[in-house]
Amino acid sequence: MIEVVATLYPQGDRSRGERLGVIRIVNDGTGTLHSGNYDVEINERGTKDPVCGFVGGFPRLTHNVWDLLKWALEDIL
Repeated sequence: MIEVVATLYPQGDRSRGERLGVIRIVNDGTGTLHSGNYDVEINERGTKDPVCGFVGGFPRLTHNVWDLLKWALEDIL
């Protein structure tokens, strides 16, 4: 599982950090060595239910984690 957390630090003060949201990308186990399939979930501050999505056919040998995050965000947003 990949988890990316967005945190706001008012005026750079880490003691006042406020979590804005989180995205989780989970391998669903149906892919191959070359192609991955992932369930995606975003939880935003102030919302009860997550927004869910799916990335299928991700070319894992030629793309990196930032590409996967981009594909996940494009699917959901």
